[in-house]
Amino acid sequence: MHNPIVLLQDEPIAQKDKYPITVKCVVDCLSDKNKEIIKIRDYAHGENVNFITREYNSSKYSEDRMVITRLPAFHIYVNSCYRTTFYVNTRPYQIIEETVSEYKDKEEKKRLRKSWLVYLRALLKKVFHRKTAMERYQEEVEFQKERRISKNPREWA
Repeated sequence: MHNPIVLLQDEPIAQKDKYPITVKCVVDCLSDKNKEIIKIRDYAHGENVNFITREYNSSKYSEDRMVITRLPAFHIYVNSCYRTTFYVNTRPYQIIEETVSEYKDKEEKKRLRKSWLVYLRALLKKVFHRKTAMERYQEEVEFQKERRISKNPREWA
C-alpha cells in the first residue's frame, strides 16, 4: 500500500516565476503584529511579488528619510529601483496590482520589439544576400529538372 502523501511529494510542483518586484514594509518595531500588514503580505505573495519587512532607519535608507511620513509604510521596487511609497490606507492592493501590470506590459513590449527586430534582420539578410556559385548551380539544376518534366507529352493531354 502506498502512502498518498509520499506520492504527492514525488510529483513536481509547478512554481510560478517571481517578478523582480519587491514590497518593503517599514515598521517601527518588528515584533508588532498588524493584521493589515499580514493581508498585504499575503496579497503580494499571491501576485508573485517579494515581500520584506524591516525596521525604520533614516540614517541607512534615504527613502525612509525623504519619503516616509508615517508608519507602517510600504516601499515598492522594480528591479531594485525605487518606484513609490504607499500606506495601509492608500489603496495598497491597487498599487501593487498596477505595478505588476506595468511590469508585464513593459516585458511584453520588449519581447515584441525583439521579435520584430529579428524578423527585420532576417528580411534584410534575405534581400541583400548574394548567391554563391553553388546556390546558382543548384537553382539551375532544379529549373532544368522542372523544364524536362513539363515537356513530357503525357502531361500535355
